[in-house]
Amino acid sequence: MTLTQLYRLYLCDGNTFEVVEPWGLPAHRSLLGQFERAEDSGMLKAYEKDGSMLCIPKRNILYIRAAAIENTRRNAI
Repeated sequence: MTLTQLYRLYLCDGNTFEVVEPWGLPAHRSLLGQFERAEDSGMLKAYEKDGSMLCIPKRNILYIRAAAIENTRRNAI
């Protein structure tokens, strides 16, 4: 099992997205680190639980909420 950090992205248009990243990433690689470093015209990359990637303009993000840390199981191939 692996731990993942769950975030909720709240956008200016009222939409929300739940995104995940591996728990314990160094600050400079985390979603919040990306957000802090991105220019206002920059893009933020985030991954949904199903693995699909979102690219969201920073200016469209109202706020980010750290929601939970979850145990996830990776399927063996």
